[in-house]
Amino acid sequence: MFNLGKLTKLFYTFRNIPQATNASKGHILPSTACVSLLDINKQFFAGRPKQHKDFSKKEVVKSLAMSDEKSAKLSKAEEEAEMKRKKMEAERAKRKAAEGPEAPVKEQLSNFEAKITKKKLEVLVERMKKERLGLPEDAELEPKAKTKFRSERVIKEKKEKVEKEWPEKEVFTLNSYKKRERPSLRRKVKTQYGNTENRINRRHVRRLEATGVTDNTRRTGVIAQKIGMTALFDKWGVRHALTVLQVDRCQVIQVKTPETDGYYALQLGAGERNYKRVLKPEIGHYMRAGTPAKRILKEFHVSADNLLPVGFQLSARHFTPGQYVDVAGTSAGKGFQGTIVKFGFKMQPATHGNSRSHRMLGSTGQRQDPGRVYKNRKMPGRMGGDKTTAQSLLVYKIDAPRALIYIKGSIPGKAGSYCFIKDAWRKKLHNEDYLNCPTFLPKPGQKYAQEIVMSARETDPFEEYKHDNDIIDKD
Repeated sequence: MFNLGKLTKLFYTFRNIPQATNASKGHILPSTACVSLLDINKQFFAGRPKQHKDFSKKEVVKSLAMSDEKSAKLSKAEEEAEMKRKKMEAERAKRKAAEGPEAPVKEQLSNFEAKITKKKLEVLVERMKKERLGLPEDAELEPKAKTKFRSERVIKEKKEKVEKEWPEKEVFTLNSYKKRERPSLRRKVKTQYGNTENRINRRHVRRLEATGVTDNTRRTGVIAQKIGMTALFDKWGVRHALTVLQVDRCQVIQVKTPETDGYYALQLGAGERNYKRVLKPEIGHYMRAGTPAKRILKEFHVSADNLLPVGFQLSARHFTPGQYVDVAGTSAGKGFQGTIVKFGFKMQPATHGNSRSHRMLGSTGQRQDPGRVYKNRKMPGRMGGDKTTAQSLLVYKIDAPRALIYIKGSIPGKAGSYCFIKDAWRKKLHNEDYLNCPTFLPKPGQKYAQEIVMSARETDPFEEYKHDNDIIDKD
């Protein structure tokens, strides 16, 4: 609540105005010389700074006059814009009246022609072609095969040109073969690979003739890939453990003769390889042979009557079920092993004072004489990963469409590794009745069996054998 006594006391204290005190109520009241409360308020706030601007009458009138001038200018600008707009409308109406009722249609046509459409471009291109060929505008051009990209059209033209110049030569690229999968017996057997040997060898078979087997006959080998192992039963129920090998696009890459190299040999290549991973000299080597890049190359010595032309593809029928072969490959690596595992050494005694030397190899040398360890001493070391040959293995079955060879027994190497098959040199007399020299050459118009299995033995192997002396005549 407002206290007038405190306000008047404060006022007279700072302004030294005569004052009178009401002793009865304890209030300080202004004297007769003082003015009203309004004047006191004016005098109290006279020395203070102004918190806001007080507009006088002149200033208000001046501001009102300025706003009137602005509004007059704005209204004048609006009037000029309106007059200009009306003038433009009048000119447009006058122009339309002079052009006639077809003016809007002509304007639309001009706008449509200004837009370059796909159809107009095609018409322009066709007109330019006719001018270049010297044809009239009414003539029609011959329709051409539409291709999506220019590169496809160029490739097609080049291919047609090659076929016209060299009709017998066939060009094979990496895209023409099926992509390889990870080696496994199940996938390899179920996957039907395109057998292209007949198509590739078509131009070579006419020039090749079958030769007989002689004492100096030496056929070429074959590069195959190990797939895995399986088992088959014959008619007597005998189980045969077999290793499955696949002849994967084995082609002749180079022919070596005494005139050029001093000996007879054939360089074969198998598999496929991306050209990005092939060196430039190797690319030229494959281009000269006219074959795709191969994953592996191998040279086989042959006799003069068993040479094959460059590009010829060998099949699984190169071998016949019943013959013996030698298979060379790289054995599976087994890491660092001791002498007991690597060479079959005997262990030392397990008791009687033998302290932590149960699997030691023992003595490795003598005393002062000779004072050293002899070379080729059997000691611990890395085992496996060496080139080994399994000799005199029997060919049990041939699967021609899938280029599979079933060989009886084990073969060095893991699944997916490459091995080299050739005729067994210790079984030459036995193989004379089975060999096809220089290789299997199909006769035109004749059909051949797709799967060939070795014939089983005539007698039952489980029948108990009895000698004549063991037979006791009861009579």
